[in-house]
Amino acid sequence: MEKRSASFINTLRHERRTGSIVLMIALGCAIVAALLGVPGETRAEDKLKLEAYGFLRFDAMSSDSHMNNDLVPMWVLNEYAPGAIKDDASLAFHPRLTRLGLRFKGHSLSEDWTLDGGVEIDFQIFDAGSESRQVPRMRLGYMRLNYKDLHILAGQHWDIISTLYPNVNLNGVNWNAGNTGDRRPQLRVTYSPEVGNGNIVINGALAQAGAVNMSDVDKNGVPDGMDSAVPMVQGWLGTDQKIGENASIKAGVWGHYWEEDDLHIPDIPVDGDTTFADLKSWSVGLDLKVKPVAWLMFQGEVWTGENLGDIRGGIGQTINLEAKEIGATGGWVEVDVSLGKKIVLIAGHTMDDVKDDDISDGMRAKNQALYGALRWRPFEKLMITGEYVRFETTYLGYDETSVNNHIVAHMMYFF
Repeated sequence: MEKRSASFINTLRHERRTGSIVLMIALGCAIVAALLGVPGETRAEDKLKLEAYGFLRFDAMSSDSHMNNDLVPMWVLNEYAPGAIKDDASLAFHPRLTRLGLRFKGHSLSEDWTLDGGVEIDFQIFDAGSESRQVPRMRLGYMRLNYKDLHILAGQHWDIISTLYPNVNLNGVNWNAGNTGDRRPQLRVTYSPEVGNGNIVINGALAQAGAVNMSDVDKNGVPDGMDSAVPMVQGWLGTDQKIGENASIKAGVWGHYWEEDDLHIPDIPVDGDTTFADLKSWSVGLDLKVKPVAWLMFQGEVWTGENLGDIRGGIGQTINLEAKEIGATGGWVEVDVSLGKKIVLIAGHTMDDVKDDDISDGMRAKNQALYGALRWRPFEKLMITGEYVRFETTYLGYDETSVNNHIVAHMMYFF
């Protein structure tokens, strides 16, 4: 009887939570519809404008040890595990990061409201296709309503957390090595009034949980992010200010939260007798980008949280063998120096450090990368880059660190 009562209560709680979410979404749509209904005529000169953009890119990648994916490198495979081969080199050529985009600009819906949006693709995917027949990947696909300082975005776009990205290793973006944040479907609201010599930005979003790692820990065939029936909540609060003629600063604090209650995990005993677990994913972080003069730029992030696989943290690990969230702390720092208009030197370090008490022997405990790059623009729309990244991945229970010296040369033509 007690189990039935508990089950009934949990069902009511789930239905109430789902109903609340549906009510909030319906209310938001009603408000937007009411605002869009404000009388106004579309001006002929404000008809939809289209702009194509992108670049052609070719990469040559060399490694002296195997990564989790040699074309999308994030961490070094354990070179000291039984049967592993140490210092096994690889070489790959590919045009996967060639990017095509189409922006929709300047469409006036009324006297006060405008609409923009875009679609963007490349060919950088993990599994499908072959190296001669890559399948396109949708990077972005969104529409955005604008009313003065208010912006409402719906579609696939970048996370509003962890807004900065290192300028090297665009194949793997140093994800799971210290850099977090990815793209996912979301409904986002941004308020960015002018303050001082820039803007104060308040960003909030309801986003699709599980969109990146598509985890299904209960193996019921439904991704956990969908099965939870609740969205991931993201927020970013910060400022972007000019501090001189060629100087600026951008700083913010961010975080996310998502949870799934009563997740059934038949293969993992939780608290001894039951096989139900409550899983939470959360993070808090800071980002900073400073350009004190025209030729120098510093940027970086620091963060901490638990169950971070879906935002590219925790070295791709989410829960442990006892169905407990895996905690991690990390971040990265970078400096870019411009030598005139044609050459940029880049150096940085990035790290993802998992909490040892949350993992078992053989799991990834620490992943870091030291990197440098040289960018050369012989012509305005042509850029040639050489990169070096030293990946170091530590596995719990192993004294030796797995190391990969990763070298990339790539050419890009912008249009």
